This record gives sequence, C-alpha cells and structure tokens, in this order.
Amino acid sequence: MALASGIAWEVRTTSTATVGNMSGGGFKAGASGSDFSQQDSPQYALTGGTSAGAGAIILHASAASDMVGNVLYLVSGTNATAGWYEITAVSAGVSITVDRNCTTGVGASIVFNVGGAIALGTTLDSDFFGAVVAGNTVHVKSGTYTLGEAVAAGNAGTLTSVIKLVGYNSSRGDNPTAAANKPTFNNGSFTGFTTGAFWELYNLNVTGTAASTFTLAADCKAINCKFINTSTTTSRNALSYSTNSFMENCEMISYRGMGINGSSSHVMITGCYVHDCAQGINHTGTANPIHIIGTIVESCSTGAVKLTASMTSNSQIRNCTFYGGENKTGVGLNFAAGVASVKMANCIVYGFTTGVTHGAANTSNYDNYNAFNNNTTNATNWTLGPSSVTTAPGFTSVSQVVVTTATTANAPNTLTKAGATFITSGVVAGRDYVNITSTGGTAGIYGIVSVDSETQLTLDLAPGASSGNVSAQITVGRNFGIGTNLQGLGTPGAFQGGYTTGYNDIGAADRRIDVPAVGNVRSGTSYDNSLKTGTLAVPSVANVLLGVAVDATTGTYTGPATTDVKVGVTYGASLGSTGTYNGSDRWTDPGESNVRSGTAYKANSTTNNKTGTLSVTGGGGSGKSAGLGPSKLG
Repeated sequence: MALASGIAWEVRTTSTATVGNMSGGGFKAGASGSDFSQQDSPQYALTGGTSAGAGAIILHASAASDMVGNVLYLVSGTNATAGWYEITAVSAGVSITVDRNCTTGVGASIVFNVGGAIALGTTLDSDFFGAVVAGNTVHVKSGTYTLGEAVAAGNAGTLTSVIKLVGYNSSRGDNPTAAANKPTFNNGSFTGFTTGAFWELYNLNVTGTAASTFTLAADCKAINCKFINTSTTTSRNALSYSTNSFMENCEMISYRGMGINGSSSHVMITGCYVHDCAQGINHTGTANPIHIIGTIVESCSTGAVKLTASMTSNSQIRNCTFYGGENKTGVGLNFAAGVASVKMANCIVYGFTTGVTHGAANTSNYDNYNAFNNNTTNATNWTLGPSSVTTAPGFTSVSQVVVTTATTANAPNTLTKAGATFITSGVVAGRDYVNITSTGGTAGIYGIVSVDSETQLTLDLAPGASSGNVSAQITVGRNFGIGTNLQGLGTPGAFQGGYTTGYNDIGAADRRIDVPAVGNVRSGTSYDNSLKTGTLAVPSVANVLLGVAVDATTGTYTGPATTDVKVGVTYGASLGSTGTYNGSDRWTDPGESNVRSGTAYKANSTTNNKTGTLSVTGGGGSGKSAGLGPSKLG
C-alpha cells in the first residue's frame, strides 16, 4: 500500500515540529477519526512503541480510534523506518495499523507523532515534499518559510490526480490575491524548488537567489503566484518551466536574469506580469508552440520576449503589452532567424530601441492589429500588418524617473541624487525598482526598501560605491490601462457574415466602460482601481421617509398626517399626499354683534359665512349714538 490520494496536508510557521521530530501533518478526507493536522502541535507525541516483527503494526497502549485517517510521522526506533504513514486502523489501547510496512523486524523504543502541522525550514523539507503522492493537497498558511534544503520532489501526480500546493491567508480556500497575504517560500541560495510532473501551484510567493528560484516539471501549472530572483549573478531565473507548462496570473521578477525561462514545448503564459528583469521571457525550445496571451512585460533592460532557437510551430503572442521605457530600452521582441509562423496581434510594443526584430526576413510570420509607439525603430525584418498602428497608447499612469550622475553607497545601501524628486514623482517603496544602467554602480535591478526623501532611496542590495556618475531609471505608476486611442481597434472586429461586430482593445488591459460617475458613488469611497473617489452624499435614515428604501435599508422619518397639513397642499414622497386640515377647530365665532356692521367673516368655516352687525358711530364716546349731541333750547 501507500499514502492515500485523499490526504490533505497542513504547513504552518507556528508548527512545533523540529528536525527529526516532525509532526504527522496530514489527514485523509472521510476517515472515521478526527482531523488533528490543522493544529500547531501533535495530538499524540508517543514513545515506547513496539512491534512483533516486520510489518505495518505498531503496538502501543495509547492507541485510540480517533487516530484513524491521520498521518503518523515515525521519528525513530529499533528496526523502525522513519517517515510519514497513514493510520488505516486502530485497536484501541493495543495497536496502530499503517498503510505499509514501517518496521523491518522486532521493533522497540519506537517514537512517533500523530497530528500537528508540518514545519518547513529543516533538513527534512525535501523528504516531506517527496512523501506527498498523487491526489494530495498541501495547504500552506500565510507566513515566511525559509527552506532548510533544496527541494527536489520527484514524485508526480497524474493526468487525473494532480498534486496541489495551495497557499491561504487565514482559512483554507480563501485564495489571497495580495502578495502580503500569501505564504512565502524563501529558497535562499539552495538550488531552488523543483516539482514532479502534474503539480499545481496556487497563491504562493517564492524568492531566492539560485540558478532558478522555482522549476516546474512537465504538465504543471502555476496560478496566482509570485516568483522573484534577487541574485546579483547574471542569467538566473525567477521561474523555469518544462513541457506543457501553464502559467496564469503570476508575477515574475529577476534582478539579473530571466523572469520566465524554458526550453520545452507547448507552453502557455497568460495574464502574467513580468517586470524588472534583464530579459522578461526567454524561450529556447525548438519544437511546438509557445503562447503568450494577455501578459504585461515591462522594464526589462535587455528586452521583453526572446525566442532563441529555430521553431516553426505556430506560436501566438496576443493581447499583450510590452513596455521598454520612455527613454527606449532594449528590444521588445527578439526572434532568431529560424523562428517561423509566429502570430502576433492586439499587442502594444512601446519604448524600445527596436520594437520587433527577426534574424531573417520570414513571410510565414503574421503581424496585425498591433500598436508600435515610441520606439527608435519599430521593426527589423518584420512587416507590420495593414491594421497595425503607430498610435500612442495613452497609458493610464505610467512614467519613468530618469536619474543621472547619482551617487551610491553600500552601507547603508543608498542611491542619492541632488535635486531629485523621488516622492513627488510617485516612487513607491515595495512596488518600484531601480534599474542602474551605468557602470558607476553595479548595473542591474534593485528593490526600493524606502523612499527616504526627495533625493535619497534605500535599496535592498548593495549598489556599489560611487561618487556622482551613476545613471538609473525607475518606472512609476505601472497602470498600463489604455486610453481611447486604442479602444476598439483590435481583432476580431467585424465577423464574417455581417451579423456580429467586436470592439476589442489593443494591449493586455481593455478599457473599462461601465464605471459609474463619481456623483453616483458614496462620498469618500475609492473605486476604479483607486483612480476615482465618490462624491455622493447619502442621507441618513432619519432624514428619509419611513419605509422608503435608502442605502440598503429604509427611512425612519415619519411625516405629518394629511389632517395636519393645510387643505389642498400636496406633500410627501412624490407629492403623493394632500392636506385636509381646514383650521375650523381654531376659528371661534366672536358674535355678529361684535363685528363691524357689513363685514363678512368666517366662523367655523373655510369661507365667509357671517356678517357683522355692530354699528359704530363716530365722534362720541362709548354708548353714544352718532349725531346725537346736547339739545339747544330756545
């Protein structure tokens, strides 16, 4: 027998496992026992095991039924073989049966652990990955893992039962996208990490300085991963690939070498971001195609894509953006003389000394619907198609800081330029990189650790000491979304038959046309890749009529009743209510005799319904009739 295909493994930085005393680290899905792999320490750390002879049974009084399905790591013992074993059966208090022979004779003093996550960073790293079998998934929790040795996992998955290496942030399956939330394998100067065939990698960061930081064997996939080689030795790779490799949504950086490098066939690179390398993509295969789709390659000093060997296999390069620099750096696409049948469409080739060069004229290649701009020479031995243009792409936010006559120092690792404007020019530590292009310092790529001031940067590697003769450039912004210049100019456009028309953009990043106006987005909310901020002021529920929908809830304001609003006045939601109050309860009758004669007035009515009768005579005092005065006698 062997380890089961349904085992899920757990790797954590908080594991208590040590060299030679590793945890079990795995559990078979659907087993009758309890999963003890997803905890830092073993559930059972046992000594004194024995065996009656060679076989797959360990005798121990602590044997428990909840062990079934867990992986046991056998540490040591007389006639015992160290390694990982699945517990397939238990006789409680008596014995533990594992998937295969674990003793070669009568066993004594057997030490073993059940449960607990795996710890990397030991001289058993390669042993562990070599124990994983087809159908297994290795879950790696966010954190930094400094490998204790080179990993050469010769074990392979199959076409129908792959081996998965999956990073997560806080819980399995959360698929983190930000690099800070992914687990990081620091391979150091070891010869890197090499998989077996049919492995799949998800959500991982890998860094190192080896000849290749990570190597994919045949029929492997890498998805949502970042590979970076920080070596100062030339020609080293961030990621190496083999036959039938597939890379999607990955990031590759190599300070002195290639972002992606391989010689095998049937390779697809799609949706990747390759930048700050000597050479972005370097393919040396002689048979079968390479396909580069929807990928950005930028700020690589030698060039973006290089096909170095004769290959006549209908390779495709589509919907990509290739960016050299504002000051024109390197060769965009460099094809050897024997390369034929390359099909390139919907690509931007910008900022190179030569956009595309071919070792010899070759009419089997195809170019159309591409945009060549800001190149010293657009093409050599390469014919631009009738629908290719030289229009500026109008990148959303891409520029370069060009540094001349700067000084460098190794302690601390600084680059200083009098009069520079690093902060106000948008240089961002942890995102941007310095490309030293002169021999005054050590030429190559450097990560920016901090932007100390407008005039000084701290770098992650020693740049060489100089005194005022270093030239460098820094790409900033790095948003390669296009403007309206290239919108809808790609292929396919009008389909044959005349019934359907596409409006595809040129480049890796299509324009987004469904972005709401800032006035329709809540005030202060950043959106559209942080390019816009909403200005809409949303009223509180207390200011919205009761029951009216607002901001994913309903208003709580209660308006007046119709009987409290003047008759005939419309009000409320959509002016849908009309007042009925006529005020009659407030209009008392003073009496007709108390109202001047002939004056019409309202008494408990909305219209005049009474007329005063009070006769007021002029001149006299109160109680005297008008015109009556003292009699004259005589």
